[in-house]
Amino acid sequence: FGLENFDSFGRWRDTIDGKPIDASGVTATGEAFNGPIEMKQALLKHKADLTRQLVRKLMGYSLGRSLSDWDDCTIAELQQTLASNDYKAVPLIEGLVLSTPFRNRQVTDK
Repeated sequence: FGLENFDSFGRWRDTIDGKPIDASGVTATGEAFNGPIEMKQALLKHKADLTRQLVRKLMGYSLGRSLSDWDDCTIAELQQTLASNDYKAVPLIEGLVLSTPFRNRQVTDK
């Protein structure tokens, strides 16, 4: 709930229907946070894990299939591309579109 203070348009709010917002939570590693700033600090302690998961989810969605061990090299390359380009989205998406798994669809017999 760390981003709960933001409404669907991205505007900041302190209450919903007159009740204060609870923006507290716990990360998967057990670190407690309250609000977006503390959530960001907690997530940045695990930046490599966070970027790997981001790349995996984006790649799986763009390929329209589950990822396999064969995709690990591409995931590592895309993760490095993301880190070396100051974590900007455009180089990541370009790298994904130019990657071998994206450009060379595997055909399997059913």
